[in-house]
Amino acid sequence: MEGYKILIYDNNPELRDALEVGLTARRYNVKVVDSEDALKKAIPEFKPDAVFIDTELGPEKEFEEKLKQIRDGNYIQPALMGYHLAQALKAENQNLNVVGISGRDTYRETWNGMDFPFMFTADLFTSKGKEDLRSILHS
Repeated sequence: MEGYKILIYDNNPELRDALEVGLTARRYNVKVVDSEDALKKAIPEFKPDAVFIDTELGPEKEFEEKLKQIRDGNYIQPALMGYHLAQALKAENQNLNVVGISGRDTYRETWNGMDFPFMFTADLFTSKGKEDLRSILHS
């Protein structure tokens, strides 16, 4: 597992930092980003073995824009924003290993049955989570 590269996109700075510290301690090579633009730039530069995307990514727009989207029927539930981004990234990079992550285990049901594995962030630091991550990286 040592040396595997994991790119993390999470809009929660505390969780992003905790993942970086925890996975680095497990000897992964970790890079974190805080925006979709930074993520898209980092993929070809960092060449990750896996990309972790927060399932709860909300649109990177102001509140008024969100209200307009809701009124127009174009608003995507935050629990699916990460999934839509994962789909777009996978379409651009067929070999990209994308994993949905969340600090809320309730989103496991949303992601189950979709094209990407899901990991509850707290599980990443358990023995089972370590095995799950190993199988994802070796898939």
